Amino acid sequence: MASFPGRTAPPVAMGTAAVASGAAGRPVKKLVISNFKVPPKLPENFAEDMWSKLLAAIVAIQQQRPTDCSNEELYRGTAGP
Repeated sequence: MASFPGRTAPPVAMGTAAVASGAAGRPVKKLVISNFKVPPKLPENFAEDMWSKLLAAIVAIQQQRPTDCSNEELYRGTAGP
């Protein structure tokens, strides 16, 4: 690695040991993200309701009239995990 005057070498590993303190010498807080304890449950009739909303939206588009649902609601129903 080339040496430049006035510069120090970067730390070898950028783990928690490399960043001991944040701005003004305060300790850095870690953000811990954990999985759900119990997976979220969908309503029993979710698939039937979503299919009927999608069918109504498709028919409305074909008939050139506004849909009853928002685009976000239709997307939420079709987005995968």
